[in-house]
Amino acid sequence: MRKRPRLFDYINHIQQAATDGPWAELPIIALSARASPEDVEAGRRAGFTDYVAKFGRAALLRSIEDCLSLHGLTEAASALPLAAE
Repeated sequence: MRKRPRLFDYINHIQQAATDGPWAELPIIALSARASPEDVEAGRRAGFTDYVAKFGRAALLRSIEDCLSLHGLTEAASALPLAAE
């Protein structure tokens, strides 16, 4: 049986990427099967731009659309499949 990495292993990497270097301005969306309120809050505190459950395709597309729009990429955001919904 493959052991799943702990959420906090990822959070440590995100905190480093979000605070310095060339990735500091990059929106980072967590896509996880772990979607308890505690997991979502821990991810947001760590620096994820958004935190979406794996099975939430519509939520993921809305999150991508929001990130693109925030960075002035509205044309790219409107090209997403659910942008018009």
